[in-house]
Amino acid sequence: MKRVYDTGLVDNNQLSTAVNVITAGAAYSAVYLLRSGGQFNLIDESTSQRNNPNPEKPANGDILTLPIGLASKVRKSYIVVRTLINMSHLDDDLRKREVELIRIDYSFSGGFSDNQVYNFDNDDITVSPDYKMVSITKPVEMI
Repeated sequence: MKRVYDTGLVDNNQLSTAVNVITAGAAYSAVYLLRSGGQFNLIDESTSQRNNPNPEKPANGDILTLPIGLASKVRKSYIVVRTLINMSHLDDDLRKREVELIRIDYSFSGGFSDNQVYNFDNDDITVSPDYKMVSITKPVEMI
């Protein structure tokens, strides 16, 4: 389900976002700016567990607060956060339960809506039949 964030009338407001993933699985997240006409630009991504050259950058799917652009530049676009979670290291009996316990907070700030925290909805999540892989895509419309 799409959420809406009001950027406000001031064009030079600097908007920011952050992603906080809570899961027993190994997670990876990426934040994209989607504009009309299909333009899809990567803004930032989390690091992987195996290759984390920056110890200040989390390797659990989280994305620390990052600027996504001025209100005038992101208005009439979407911020899309994609998170992939690998649960294959868990026992068969645990996977289904752990999928149900996944929590992701999507924080936005800097606009007229001030500080907003969204969660994913049931139609944002896709789970493989064996519960080993989870994909969550959260679109947020910037108005």
